[in-house]
Amino acid sequence: MPQGADSYDEVDGMKTPAERARENFLLNDPLALVLGPSYVECRQCNKKIKLSSKSAFDTFHWRNHRARCVKATKKKAKAASPVLNFRRPPSTPYRPPRSPIPRPTRRDSGTPPSLDISDSEEEHRSELSAEPQSPPYAMSSSPLSIQSPLETRQSDATLDDYMLRFHPDCFHKTRSSTDHWQTWSWSRLKQPHFPAPAYAYHENEVRDDDDDDDCGLERLASLPNMDSRARDAAHALSLLSRSH
Repeated sequence: MPQGADSYDEVDGMKTPAERARENFLLNDPLALVLGPSYVECRQCNKKIKLSSKSAFDTFHWRNHRARCVKATKKKAKAASPVLNFRRPPSTPYRPPRSPIPRPTRRDSGTPPSLDISDSEEEHRSELSAEPQSPPYAMSSSPLSIQSPLETRQSDATLDDYMLRFHPDCFHKTRSSTDHWQTWSWSRLKQPHFPAPAYAYHENEVRDDDDDDDCGLERLASLPNMDSRARDAAHALSLLSRSH
């Protein structure tokens, strides 16, 4: 038995609060086996560690041994376990197999190449030749004529009754426009008529560029459709232009 272990029970009643706290710390450590106030046995490596003789149950030496022992145990366990190093083979891109390229064959220039026509192609050509061909579109030499619509919308009695009751104005307008369109013929077509402007000049009339404004105002004042106010204003403007 190590020195001081025999007196462990004798000094139990003489411990200070600090010594009791250090003793409880060692007792609660799962790796420490307390042999006395000055000795502790390590449960991991089965070594006895001598504590400091200055104070009972001093934990300084035990802390240092415990850190070194735990570190060494981890290193041994890591070295003993086999390291599995799996390496994935490099992936190669997929390339589809290439089809063989046919080589061109030489032919004699004197003989033309023979064409093989299958039975299906011959049947298709015979069907095309058997179909009657429509004659090409022939343009008529007659003048343009308006073709009547193929189908004329038949009047619906229900719709006409509804429009006549709730929209009489629209009904009469639609009827009149439709009747007028149906009775129209080419004989009613007339040449366009463009009226000359009210103040247009005669072809043989000689005019001066300086008198354009005065003549224009005078012609505006002489228009029959103008009211008295507009005529007076045009006459006043012509007098002002002459004064300047």
